[in-house]
Amino acid sequence: MWLFGTSGDGLAIKAAGTYIGGTKTAASGVELKLLLFSTGTAWRFDPGDTSLIFLLDGDRRISIANVKQDYRGSMGDRHLEFFSVAITLENLREIANAKTVEGQIGSTDFALKADHQKILRRFVNYFEAVRH
Repeated sequence: MWLFGTSGDGLAIKAAGTYIGGTKTAASGVELKLLLFSTGTAWRFDPGDTSLIFLLDGDRRISIANVKQDYRGSMGDRHLEFFSVAITLENLREIANAKTVEGQIGSTDFALKADHQKILRRFVNYFEAVRH
């Protein structure tokens, strides 16, 4: 989901999940991550940016520490930055169901649109059945 810009110059976020124990029916739980991808002609993040903050409905704050920079490199004049961070199903549900969601990683601000949240709600509902 592109938060702003395009694949040539922008910021995207994805949610990923795996089952602990193999399959959905045999799982003892789930592991969820948010993946952030940045592309552009300039670096968007500092290597030390290790926290992701969400502001829900203008007053509820979710801080997620231990953001990991998985890749930082260039291809020609394009800079690529990939980050990942573990997130709980509860936090993801709160983000998906808020009326408004603003986010920040380092000094880069973004907002989730209604379409982004709709996709996240479907993702949460899919993994909800595995929760123990």
